[in-house]
Amino acid sequence: SDHGTVTASSRKLEAYLRWNVANEDARREAITAQPDLSPEEVGSEPGRASDSDTWSFCCVAAGRRLSETLPSGDPLRLPQLAIFVGARDGGGAISGEGKGGIVDQEGNAVLHLLPAMLDTDLASPSAYALATAMYCDAALDRSDARRVTLVVDVRPGKGWANPAPTKVVPYLQKLSKIGSDMFPGRLARAVAVPVPAVCVGLWNMFRPLLDKRHAARVCLVGGPAGYKSPLPPEDMTEYFPMETIEALEDCRRANFLG
Repeated sequence: SDHGTVTASSRKLEAYLRWNVANEDARREAITAQPDLSPEEVGSEPGRASDSDTWSFCCVAAGRRLSETLPSGDPLRLPQLAIFVGARDGGGAISGEGKGGIVDQEGNAVLHLLPAMLDTDLASPSAYALATAMYCDAALDRSDARRVTLVVDVRPGKGWANPAPTKVVPYLQKLSKIGSDMFPGRLARAVAVPVPAVCVGLWNMFRPLLDKRHAARVCLVGGPAGYKSPLPPEDMTEYFPMETIEALEDCRRANFLG
């Protein structure tokens, strides 16, 4: 019924507001506890901080919310495995034509996910998922209904942890759950690329673990997934212009270590 729909929507809004308040509390605690994360650096408004500073803040805040620290006891500082393509060109919330004009074929903002950077020796999958969700919340302009296309780049990277797929699955599962609960309607599609033929079976096992609405929006783009393997542009232009495909390659290489 209409009443049931309104009630469900109200509950989702209430849950998001509670989640956001908890994030803001963790943010203030992080600023107070970390002299190097001053209000001027992380910004008092979404998008005011640089992209890398926003990620750093979200890691510290996620750690405080989940009572997690690095093995050394220091606040969480994690590899930035989620990057809005073009965001490192400058600060500002994602809105209008996106950051740096980097969008998919439908004009949606592009979030590049590099799960091979996930290092579970540093933090739990839950901490990475919460930091990723908080980063998205900070980067997206709440007054804009712009949707996001998620690019799950499955290739390994130089100097990264390069975990086994079984270690990545819990992170993606938790991220899907948070995204479905807190950002309903924001996900345009998720493109997993490049996916070797042998991994299709793994996807079929993993798919039931995702939120059903997200799983229905996942597209697989085949191809070799080695360290030196390029993205397959001929199979990706259905979803992305060449400028965006090139930006994805630059984004991945920029995060190589050593």
